[in-house]
Amino acid sequence: MRPSAHSCKPKHDGYKVPEEERLDVALLRGMSFFTTSRTCSDCGAHLTDGRRDKRFCDDACRLRHHRKLLVPHPVLHEVDRTLQRNRSLLKRARTESLDMRPAEEAFRWLRKQGFDFNFHTHISTLPDGRLAVMCYEEGYVVEEAGVRPLHPSPAPLPGR
Repeated sequence: MRPSAHSCKPKHDGYKVPEEERLDVALLRGMSFFTTSRTCSDCGAHLTDGRRDKRFCDDACRLRHHRKLLVPHPVLHEVDRTLQRNRSLLKRARTESLDMRPAEEAFRWLRKQGFDFNFHTHISTLPDGRLAVMCYEEGYVVEEAGVRPLHPSPAPLPGR
């Protein structure tokens, strides 16, 4: 057999490593270079076998860990809940024909039902120049005396 072009023998440039700086091969074989303690990212159990980059002890821990990441922050959950409540109240106000009553009456009804005027998704300009405060696709127009629920338009609002 011919020797391969890539020889396993190290190439020396003439420098010899002093004996005291050499590591014993037998000692190196017994050493573990990855001595860092690995634990499961979910339950904290010690990981002894498997790949070096293993993060979880089993599938249950992996799923539980990733499901925890999907849970929204409590503040986001509360904001979303408030927006959803505002949207449903606007829809109900529109179906109960509050848009035909005086604006002050609609305002009082929404406040009494728990509508929070501090929360909305966006503000759009209507074709007549008035501003519509929106909670998703439902909205209201602010008037001098109060608010008036907005009729849903078949076309998207301008600016969206």
